[in-house]
Amino acid sequence: MLRGLRPSRKYLPHMSRLPSLSHVLILTRSLENSVKFYQHGLGLGLKELTDTHAELEMANSDVSVMLRHTEGESMLSHGYFPVLTFNVQDMDAMIPDLIALGGHLDGMIERTPFGQVSSFRAPEGTMISLLEGNSVE
Repeated sequence: MLRGLRPSRKYLPHMSRLPSLSHVLILTRSLENSVKFYQHGLGLGLKELTDTHAELEMANSDVSVMLRHTEGESMLSHGYFPVLTFNVQDMDAMIPDLIALGGHLDGMIERTPFGQVSSFRAPEGTMISLLEGNSVE
């Protein structure tokens, strides 16, 4: 076992529930080829398709695979994908913890009418996106 790490069921004080994985984002040069691979090769269901992106769904899972077309060489070659996207309850409280644990904010926090979005690079380099939606009261 790694030093100082133990299984735990305790939540961090600012989390009323654990984050949930929303989707995995994969960037591709050929959206058509990628859709064919995931749909016909792996049997994922095609939920949505546009000229720039596709959403595929898996059986017995709320997590989707998002494919996004890009021609940007830097986006395809410097570790910007896949992106694991998590729905969270309190992004502002979570950000300092993620930074203290070795994460790096990758860009600004985007505040939109539907909520806020931030991008992080985890200590090992994985791209993480946090989504916090606005509450409807």
